[in-house]
Amino acid sequence: MTDYEEQAAAFIARAERYQGTGLPWSPGDPPPQVLSDDAADAGPEMTVRCVLLAGDQAELTADDGDSDDIARWPAAAIAAETGLPLEDLPGKRFRVRVAQEDGRVLFSGFSFLD
Repeated sequence: MTDYEEQAAAFIARAERYQGTGLPWSPGDPPPQVLSDDAADAGPEMTVRCVLLAGDQAELTADDGDSDDIARWPAAAIAAETGLPLEDLPGKRFRVRVAQEDGRVLFSGFSFLD
């Protein structure tokens, strides 16, 4: 297993651990949504934070205080889904569905929290 595959597996495991518990939610977060069957197939939901932009990629961490697990996702895709300008993404928190395919973390359904 490559380092990236291990990182993807750890990120997915964290999302699955929090599935159904509402964690890692903070006061003021919107209540968890019930996913449709199609959305549930996309993977569990979790809260992520955009740490910084690296070129055209946003570096994301699980919003539970462990910043060692970093995943990258196209910043333009997050901006398009949330309506936020690219330069405003760092420091923001998002609720997102997380899945894994071929050792890669896949994100979908970004919604802006704060």
